[in-house]
Amino acid sequence: MGEAIRDFGISKRTLERRIADGTISQSQIFVEDGKRHIPIVELIRAFGEPRNRPETEAAGGQAPAPAPTAGDVTGGAEMVALLKDQLAKAEALANAERDRADRYEAERDELRVKYEEVLTRLLPPPAPAPAAKRPGWFGRLLGR
Repeated sequence: MGEAIRDFGISKRTLERRIADGTISQSQIFVEDGKRHIPIVELIRAFGEPRNRPETEAAGGQAPAPAPTAGDVTGGAEMVALLKDQLAKAEALANAERDRADRYEAERDELRVKYEEVLTRLLPPPAPAPAAKRPGWFGRLLGR
């Protein structure tokens, strides 16, 4: 979240308010190593393009590589290495999201079983209604 605050030029309170009011979806936030992470796509959707992010910082602290030419083999190799690194990070993130979805699904299934147990649990039968008191001899004589 610190990067988001710095890159988008917003305060921590603004970011927390946007999360609280639903502008930034809670389902998009994940926790890794005790830190909350929000995907850049969600931040761009909520705040627009980053304002305070210089080009060297946007490329992970490196200056953007020049576009490789047909004869530039080293530029191509660097690009391949960069893309492989990005792919590995994306796969790790996808695996973490898959694991999180699996945990939610397991929890949902557990709750569904508990819900069904509560629904099927039988209540004790109601007590029988007390028998009507038969009128005594004098009441029967007078028709009460």
